[in-house]
Order: sequence, then C-alpha cells, then structure tokens
Amino acid sequence: MIRSSIAGHLLRMLLLVALWSGVVWSAQAFAQEVTTVYLVRHAEKDGPGEDAGLTEPGKARARALAHVLADVKLSAIFVSSVQRTSLTAQPTREMTDPKLELLQRDTTKTAEEIQSTFKGKNVLVVGHSDSVGKIAEKLGADGIGTLPADAFDRLFVIHIDGEQVVLERLRYGAP
Repeated sequence: MIRSSIAGHLLRMLLLVALWSGVVWSAQAFAQEVTTVYLVRHAEKDGPGEDAGLTEPGKARARALAHVLADVKLSAIFVSSVQRTSLTAQPTREMTDPKLELLQRDTTKTAEEIQSTFKGKNVLVVGHSDSVGKIAEKLGADGIGTLPADAFDRLFVIHIDGEQVVLERLRYGAP
C-alpha cells in the first residue's frame, strides 16, 4: 500500500512537471516572435520640390508622432533619402534613439529586412503616399493602396506573428 501511494505521488509530480513545462514553452514561443511595424507617410511637405522640408503643421505632426510612440521601444526607423521623411522621424528618433535605416526603393527588400533583421522587434517606417501601401502589402497587410495627396494623419500598425498578420488603422495629429 505504501509503495502504490508513493508511485501515485511520483506519477502526479511527473505529470505536473510535464504540463508546466509545456505551458512555459508555449508562452515563450508566443511572446518572442511578434514583429510590430508602425507605418506612416511623411508629414506635410513645404512646397512642391522633390526634397522639400516640412511645413509648420508638418513639424507639429512629427512631434505628435513622437508623442504617440513615446512608450514604444523602437529598434529601427526606416526613412527614404529625402529630408521630409527624416524630418518626420526626427522627434521620435530623439526620444527613442533607435538605429536609422535607409528605406529601399524596392519595397520587397525593405519588407524582407524588417522580417529578418528586426524579427520580434518594433520598427517605424516613414514612407511616401505611393510606398506605404506597397510596404504594408509586402509585409502581408493588404488593402491600403496609394494614399490620397492630402492624407498625412494615417498611422498603420502591423503585427506580424509568423504567418498571422494583423493591421490596425489609426490616425494621429491634427486632421
């Protein structure tokens, strides 16, 4: 009788350890691989030139973006070679000090870099009216397309967890 009681206790202990190990493994696998991409178009540009800066409302929008992302630990910020994207990202970069990356003209390469180099991390991408939708699509989030010429307040948040992609559509700054 004592032997069967000890064997029963040992069996229950082994079962509990096995269950607990499975729960811990599942939680770790779930928590470590979600990549979050914050995707915006540059703020309002100052003039028609290819390398125009930002208007005063554009500078205010850039500060609003920094405020929205103040508590996000960014690993990188992607900007294009024109100054309006860098100026849009600048207040956020000053608050979080992430690595600055050049946004590739080939949106597939940018998406691949995000998914490989920054897997499981948070990144900000500051693009253009015609590149934001393409980047989102390459990351698996369809349906954004080309942004209207006057749409500067869109903030797309893309959560990538393996094959599952969730797109949030938000707005920031003044309408």
